Amino acid sequence: MLMDLKVEAFVKETASPSPVPGGGSVSALAGALAAALSAMVAALTLGKKGYEGVEKEMAQLHSAAMALKQELMQAVDLDAMAYDTFLSALKLPKTTRAEEETRGLEMQAAIRKICDVPLSIARSALAVLHLAAAVIEKGRKDIVTDAAVAVFLSRAALRGALYNVKFNLRSVKDTAYIQECLRLAEEMETDAAEKEKRVLAAIGL
Repeated sequence: MLMDLKVEAFVKETASPSPVPGGGSVSALAGALAAALSAMVAALTLGKKGYEGVEKEMAQLHSAAMALKQELMQAVDLDAMAYDTFLSALKLPKTTRAEEETRGLEMQAAIRKICDVPLSIARSALAVLHLAAAVIEKGRKDIVTDAAVAVFLSRAALRGALYNVKFNLRSVKDTAYIQECLRLAEEMETDAAEKEKRVLAAIGL
């Protein structure tokens, strides 16, 4: 599993000729790191003098960040597994009409999977972005840049995941599915862009 690798090994594997880990897995990892940074800032705010009024909220934010971190770490491997499923479908025989039909169905199912996984990554990344924004607003001001990095990473994770979705949608035949994915992608991109803009303006650097 990719998440069992040490950091150096993961980076080395990413740079190798192997197609996995690819953009989807790296996007998920970026989101996981964003969640981790948000959890760190929330944890460092807990018990800090002057922040007694946000103790309960920081504890909740920390818990939510840790859950999202775990979710996105799992998505690193889920994305790679989805791509492996696609490769397996691609290699199915197509010498007869029956084989060709079976291969076509398996291919469509696999392509939808490699759209569904990054779409889920994007949703989680958006949740992290909102969480990081809340940490910036009410967490320790002396470590606000750590939470700001979480905003940048979560936005990158979302954009990277959605680019994967849009690219793979070109091979999907279900028009209704395509339209729904594009609608969700547009909503998430708009939400993320507006949230990032407001957060950075509030920091004022």
